[in-house]
Amino acid sequence: MNKSRCENRKKVLSLAFWWFLVSLTVTEEVLARERSKEVAEITPTSVTQGRTQNNNEECCAAVRAVDKDLRTKSVTDTDNGAGWLKLQFENTDYIHKVVIHIRFYTGWYHPDGACGTDENAFKGCIDTENNVYVSVYQGRVLQKSCGTLQLTYGLEQSDQIYTLLCNIEGDTVTLSKDTGRISVQEVIVLGKERSKDIGEITPDRVSQGSTHGNGGHKWCCEAAYATDRDLTTWSATHTENGVGWLKLEFGKQHFIHKIIIHYRFFTNPYNPSDHCVKAYSTFQSCVGSETDVDVSVYQGEALQKSCGTLQLTGEREQSDQIYSLFCNIKGNIVKLSKDTGDIIIREVAVIGTERSKEVAEITPTSVTQGHTQNNNEECCAAVRAVDQDLRTGAVTETVNGAGWLKLQFGRTHFIHKVIVYSRFYTGWYNSNRSCVRNESNFKSCLAGENNTVVSVYRGEVLQKSCGTVNLTFGLEQSDQIYTLLCNMNGDTVKLSRSTGSDTITVFEVAVTSSDNEECCAAAHAIDRNLLTWAATHTDKGAGWLKLEFGRTHFIHKIIIYYRFYKNPYNPTDWCVELGVARFLGCVDLENDVDVSVYQGEVLRKSCGTLQLTYGLEQSDQIYTMFCNIDGDSVKLSKDTGQIYFTEVAVFSKARSRRTDEITPTSVTQGKTNDNHAAAHAIDRDFSTGAVTHTDNKNGWLKLQFGEMHVIDKIMIYYKFFKGWYDSSNGCVVSENAFKNCVDNDNNVDVSVWRKEVQQKSCGTLQLTYGLEQSDQIYTLICNIEGDTVRLSKNTGMLAVYEVVVISTGKLHTVIQY
Repeated sequence: MNKSRCENRKKVLSLAFWWFLVSLTVTEEVLARERSKEVAEITPTSVTQGRTQNNNEECCAAVRAVDKDLRTKSVTDTDNGAGWLKLQFENTDYIHKVVIHIRFYTGWYHPDGACGTDENAFKGCIDTENNVYVSVYQGRVLQKSCGTLQLTYGLEQSDQIYTLLCNIEGDTVTLSKDTGRISVQEVIVLGKERSKDIGEITPDRVSQGSTHGNGGHKWCCEAAYATDRDLTTWSATHTENGVGWLKLEFGKQHFIHKIIIHYRFFTNPYNPSDHCVKAYSTFQSCVGSETDVDVSVYQGEALQKSCGTLQLTGEREQSDQIYSLFCNIKGNIVKLSKDTGDIIIREVAVIGTERSKEVAEITPTSVTQGHTQNNNEECCAAVRAVDQDLRTGAVTETVNGAGWLKLQFGRTHFIHKVIVYSRFYTGWYNSNRSCVRNESNFKSCLAGENNTVVSVYRGEVLQKSCGTVNLTFGLEQSDQIYTLLCNMNGDTVKLSRSTGSDTITVFEVAVTSSDNEECCAAAHAIDRNLLTWAATHTDKGAGWLKLEFGRTHFIHKIIIYYRFYKNPYNPTDWCVELGVARFLGCVDLENDVDVSVYQGEVLRKSCGTLQLTYGLEQSDQIYTMFCNIDGDSVKLSKDTGQIYFTEVAVFSKARSRRTDEITPTSVTQGKTNDNHAAAHAIDRDFSTGAVTHTDNKNGWLKLQFGEMHVIDKIMIYYKFFKGWYDSSNGCVVSENAFKNCVDNDNNVDVSVWRKEVQQKSCGTLQLTYGLEQSDQIYTLICNIEGDTVRLSKNTGMLAVYEVVVISTGKLHTVIQY
């Protein structure tokens, strides 16, 4: 029977380890993806929900909805009226809109989640989580229902991000429903501030012909309000006497790519007192008066180009009314003008050709391509794809297998998505290009450049195909920007085609990443956060984690926090999400780490090898290694597998003072042995101790406090056997010597006194032989008032390294069983 169990155990371990190695790339795939904070985002002071699903705070707590990590989520069940998630703000804010991130189907961050296993499972989850009401409250009073979250099945590769406009003041945003469950990855509440657009350039001066009502309002009608990035204000000018214009001047010439104009809103707009939005009929009248604004680019007083006429819609639905006009011309002035009616504008953003970096974008160390078209490096070099200039592009011919563009990053990153900028038809940057001279040319060029495959590699090994860029004919005025989700670890992004004599033509490629540093940076080993970890592979001699201290310390012990199996801090950790077998494989791969102390590059001592347990029970896996040696760095290292830790804490000989500790005014003892003075018992230095002989009734150590305290408990630190601070100590030269010392130092009475009157004996110190590597710390409970703590005995010796007296300021009842 025992032999059978052993064989089965070996099979489980072997299978787990094999599965771990086969799936190693998946392990790395589920790294964290941190969402950057939006410019206009307002941060809640409190996030609560009705009832956390399965009471699993590690997985599904309310706070997961605002932790900026797209891998985590809050989940609440709806039974018994518990179906709500509430974000509360310290003050009343103007709630412009609520942005909600839901899970993804293709290439989801957590590919092993039950909802992402197949299409039917995903649809079932969506059906259960759909139809969530999103509302704004002031205290307990409903201000407005912003709408109902209507989820799509989202089977295509896309971030599922939903926006609901509120445009109302309040101090609370609530998501609620009566059946099913509420499950959201992130909830973002945006206020009135407009985020700066990608590539936006800031004017040096903004002016207008005449100011409606002569200005003076906090929300209307100054010219500067058109560029203040505040969506609750607007500029307003009348057109009589030829003064119907709004001008943005830039001081120097720019290439003006496009102009983005934010207009007013009909449904509960930012300023509900605006007469234009009191009724639909008045709104339509205002739109009729304010439409047909010419938008042009000038160089000084010379017109360079009319970018088009602003054609407003009488939009009744809840949406941001944002209009884009493409210019693609050089100039130093943007002018909005009309001859009749009014010009009323919330915001104007002018976009240049320099593409701003995407949030979480990473920069390649090398960009190469197969064969530059016509060998024309000026026009079409690979580097043009990452120069952040939308006028230039990389072009490579596909003949003889040369149809590829490669972005290499020098090290592994978690590739979240790849954004590809293609050409434009209307008013393209270079109007002399044959592809944009007419519609038929444009369609022909697109057909020759279509169906480029975007993939992630690690070295030369394909990790994942993120999809194919399917170009649209894009005859309208729009940026042709394509996003492909990858969610895979790799060090290279490759765009490739192999068709005939066609080309790969891209104007910009942006790669965004959560970066392994989000998950696995060395700094996470000391950030005191059990949700983060440091991880390093051992290939090419890289299997080490080093903590350097700048100067020499006495390194007493090192405490290492490892991953957890049941209800771990991070339940989406690949090693713990699918049960015992996978966890065993991870432990085997991460075991046997040497922990050593160095002085510079010189090894001082190996403190031992970390022996991980399989830890299948619910417990913190915390390992302590004793060093007791001088050094300036601690190094964890191994040659195979990987090193993976949540936290590493290094302790020196100094004992930290407890907040509930009380300090004696005097410390004395009967007869001091050698240099072991009484004061060493409270100097918070583990390398010193107080020692007294017991002859002639001198066996006592006394801590006096000068006034009465409630003595809650007394903690006594005794010597250690292995690697004791003073290796020359005769007590630690052998096991027998240590046992003899313990026998000689044992049976110390610990009592509380009031002046010379004993109040209570808290017990007798019963030392253990402590032959294993451990701190010998003994605690005796007193719960009595007094002004003195006394340790005493009649025979042998009294030897202690630290005595800590704890006072909580009140008496405790000790229940004896």
